[in-house]
Parts: sequence; C-alpha cells; structure tokens
Amino acid sequence: MIDLILCKVMWSVSQLYSNQDLGERALQDLEYGGQGRANTMLTLPLSQVRESYLALLPEMRYRKIMIDNHELDESVLAILEDIEVPQYQRL
Repeated sequence: MIDLILCKVMWSVSQLYSNQDLGERALQDLEYGGQGRANTMLTLPLSQVRESYLALLPEMRYRKIMIDNHELDESVLAILEDIEVPQYQRL
C-alpha cells in the first residue's frame, strides 16, 4: 500500500476488535436471528508478521500464532514467499 493515511486508518480499525470480540459479536448476531457472522479487517505490519514467523524454527511455523491479540491461521504462510515452511511445497 502506498497511501500512508489509509494504512493508518486501516490499522486503527483493526485494533478495535480482538478475535474474541468478533466471536462474541457473531454469537450476538446469531441470537438476534442473524447468520452468526461478524466481520472487520485485520491489518498488521507485514514486517511484524514476518518477524513472528521467522522467530520460530521452520518445522514449528506451520501452526496458528497470535500477534497483537489476533490469531493468524497457518494458511497465512502461503502468501509469505520468503518464509521457509517444510509443510508447503512452493511451485
């Protein structure tokens, strides 16, 4: 992203709700007759995500991790091309 103001706004919005908050909102939605969903955007500095994965041994990277109260699925690793993960075969 090249728009610094947009980046800051997206990051600020991302910090408003934790995974637990979203889960609770989804349950409330379900209780009120909705489909049990809650959405927001997750924005984290890419350098922070990379550093978090690089701090782990390669064989320990293929798992969910927590960054700033946000749980990242192991599938995030699929888009981080420069992070070695033995469980992924890069094509």
